[in-house]
Amino acid sequence: MSWFGVQQRSHHHPSGSKGPSRLLQKVVGALVLVWLVGMYYLFRSRSAAPAPAGASIPQSGPGWDVSHIRPWFTRGARARKPLFLTLEDFDAEMDNASADEKFLFFITRGWTGAAVRDRVFLDSIFLHHPSAHVFFVATTLHKPSPDLLDSFVQRGYSLHGVHVPAAQLPQTGWWLTEGNRKWLVEHCAKPDATFFYTHLSDYLRFFMLHRYGGLYTDSDSVFVQTLPHGELVGLDRDTGKNRRRTPWFLDPDNMVYAAPGVLRLQKGSGVASRALATAFDPKRYDPECFNCVGPKAMGESLNAAVAQRSLTLQLLEPALLYPLSFTEAHRLFAAKGFEGPEVYLAHLRRTAAAVHLFGGMTRDEPVQDGSVVHYIATHDTFTALTPEAQCSVGGASTLLVRGESAALSNVNMVFLRDCPDVTASGAFVEVAAQHGSISVAGGPAQKHFRLSQVDSLAAVNRLLASVVYLAAPKPHAGAPRDQVDRDRAGFDNLRVTVTSADGSQLGARDIRVAIFNRLVTVLTHTNGRSNLVRALYDSVQQWFPGTAVLASDDSVQPTELAQRMPVGPSMNWVPVPLDAGLSLARNTLVKAATTPFVYLMDDDFTLGPHSHLDVLLEVLQTSGFDIASAVIPQDIANFVHFRGFVQVVGKDLQLRPGDYGRVEGCLHVDFTPNVFMARRTSLMRSPWDDELKLGEHEDFFLRAKAAGMRVLSCDHVEITHNQDKWWDRSATKDAQYADRRTRVFEFFKKVLRKHKLQRLDSFGVIHAQLDENGK
Repeated sequence: MSWFGVQQRSHHHPSGSKGPSRLLQKVVGALVLVWLVGMYYLFRSRSAAPAPAGASIPQSGPGWDVSHIRPWFTRGARARKPLFLTLEDFDAEMDNASADEKFLFFITRGWTGAAVRDRVFLDSIFLHHPSAHVFFVATTLHKPSPDLLDSFVQRGYSLHGVHVPAAQLPQTGWWLTEGNRKWLVEHCAKPDATFFYTHLSDYLRFFMLHRYGGLYTDSDSVFVQTLPHGELVGLDRDTGKNRRRTPWFLDPDNMVYAAPGVLRLQKGSGVASRALATAFDPKRYDPECFNCVGPKAMGESLNAAVAQRSLTLQLLEPALLYPLSFTEAHRLFAAKGFEGPEVYLAHLRRTAAAVHLFGGMTRDEPVQDGSVVHYIATHDTFTALTPEAQCSVGGASTLLVRGESAALSNVNMVFLRDCPDVTASGAFVEVAAQHGSISVAGGPAQKHFRLSQVDSLAAVNRLLASVVYLAAPKPHAGAPRDQVDRDRAGFDNLRVTVTSADGSQLGARDIRVAIFNRLVTVLTHTNGRSNLVRALYDSVQQWFPGTAVLASDDSVQPTELAQRMPVGPSMNWVPVPLDAGLSLARNTLVKAATTPFVYLMDDDFTLGPHSHLDVLLEVLQTSGFDIASAVIPQDIANFVHFRGFVQVVGKDLQLRPGDYGRVEGCLHVDFTPNVFMARRTSLMRSPWDDELKLGEHEDFFLRAKAAGMRVLSCDHVEITHNQDKWWDRSATKDAQYADRRTRVFEFFKKVLRKHKLQRLDSFGVIHAQLDENGK
């Protein structure tokens, strides 16, 4: 017969019976056809690779509906595996999961399953790694309470483990050497030893990673963004009172060591096998040495790999996994541990992958309202803590786009909270952009997506994590006015909706999209220091690609400056009169900008990894304030934390430390340094005094206060000052610049005469004083 157009021969079987009957052939043919159609749709849904950020993605109709294609991660729904597995099933599941998606933690006597920090730990893994396969080994005497753990399984996440009481570990075969086996036999019989459970965790960490590969994490880690792929270990710095230079540190001079609290290794890792062989042998083991079988064994193994030139691990800087030391971790639990937990978390989410709670040091710390941990536990959680939160869409309310695209993950993560209707009858997910477009799982860019019915919270959140927003192309010359105005506005709207199978809305979130390089222009003035302007420009483009930079230079005639080539494609020179001074130059730059916000920088400043200008932008948007400033670590260390109150007291113009309280995590003050984000309309309403070429700072903020402008200073947002010591003739690198700067004192006096005052008192230091003749 003919199957799919291919003529089949009839064969005789050795038994003498004929081949399959015609009916059987039809049945088999139908099954093959179904299989081929299924594979076709599977290939269609998985074949497109994710496009790189900013890449051009093919466009099609604005309302492309993919509801007829069932997402790959929801197809073939099968009965969920139980939370606790047998040893055989645990072994098989661990072997099947890929190293980059495999997470492992241990449950020992310190785990309760009811503590807030336990929920925060598991939430953080799945929020930032929604496709993770998470495994645990419980060595407690009794099987731990399954309530918290099973809640993640019911949501559709992959979380499974095995219960092996410590006394039974010698029967598991979990050893690499005969010395390892003897160590298990001898020490699992002594569970009351001081460091037994700590050392047992060290042993299991190295054995499991060698046997299966994957990522081990302490259960007191809190992940704040997605971890990088590949083998990795976090570095930490010893900041304890009794610290000393130790040979097994990776950098003994700087007290830096490899902390195995978060560690990913490939199966068969030599780093793990060396640590097991040397540290867990009864002949070498010291039960009274806390660090000898964990950090020390890890450090010695890594140093051996370095000596052999065989080290393949990524060594992650301390700020990535241990931004706080064990002596500082208690601050995460305190209501005033950090001034402004929201801004501190915004900083963490941009500079770290995780923060460590150091449970051994903080286990007795209560989670206080207003603390960082409390904020995470109430905001970044799948748990609906109130009836109103059920089926709510959590995460970012503003999507901050630094370049031309942004994924709904990490800083911009969006997720659905517990929603019984999803698991009961399934749900549809829709994502729509007003002006830009979106791409789902690397697919084509569309205005609107409606994905097929999914049947678990995990499936919804995996889908949301695959969404990438793409800004609309910038308008070309001759584009319609409304398109130009929309582009300059720099805002868009994204709507995420989850509906039930019967069409009723379960949850929704309207997300405002802020495209940084269409909302903000960076302004700087120089006097002949073009090399500094180039460094400033390069740093802006590194951290906020495509952001326009406008610069003025009053060391040359305007006609000459108009002919000068810009230092890059996103930069333009703005002519100002010769020796115009700071105030006139800044006012000219503000008028030349076309964006609703400007970021003011002196020419000797640069941006770095902590320069979260997008945070300042969001703070201004949310608060309605006029100015938001970063802090300047170099100036704080060398001079004073320059922010606070500006006031007239008698005949004194005074600058004093102080604030009016917190707004959006930042301090409400009267003044900050002249390095800040501002609404352009506010600066045009209350500009600098053109007559003040220098010494303009106090006058500007005094008048701004009188005009009702409101100012914020935001800790954890930092900018770098590469200042020339112009006041020190022996240290200055630019004598001409120093000569110009010394004129500042005559302009201070001009400010005093303008306001009919006698002294300028800055933090208790008199910078200028008029005599009885007003000079």
